[in-house]
Amino acid sequence: MNLNLITRDLSPDQIAALETLVEAIGEFNFKISSLLRAINSCNTAEIEKQWPRWAIVDGKIDKVKLRLRILELNKFMGM
Repeated sequence: MNLNLITRDLSPDQIAALETLVEAIGEFNFKISSLLRAINSCNTAEIEKQWPRWAIVDGKIDKVKLRLRILELNKFMGM
């Protein structure tokens, strides 16, 4: 993952969570995402809103992917 996309300091857990997400969704998708903008602006509410959106496949929530996204989000948020 290109950490130059991130304009704020992140903890090791936050970096690990992002690396897992970006590996799953692709760096280009992350680069143009609302999630990246929310992370860079430190908008916690928007991060919590945007992260689970990456569990949608063909317009439907994939339950397995959603569980993974929630685990990543919790790690990112320090929970």
